[in-house]
Amino acid sequence: MDVDLPEILLAVHVLVGMVFVGLGIQNFVGGRQVGLVLNGLLGLLIIGMGVGIQQLLD
Repeated sequence: MDVDLPEILLAVHVLVGMVFVGLGIQNFVGGRQVGLVLNGLLGLLIIGMGVGIQQLLD
């Protein structure tokens, strides 16, 4: 089985980043708009790091 490390790292970063975006949406539904902004930005930062790592390893 051929393991593609950059693709796996990207998938893990996207998964974790989407969890933070989901938490931000839950905060927004609960009436905390700052939670949406902070968790959303943190999620996007994690996804961006995954993309950057993938580009470095390719």
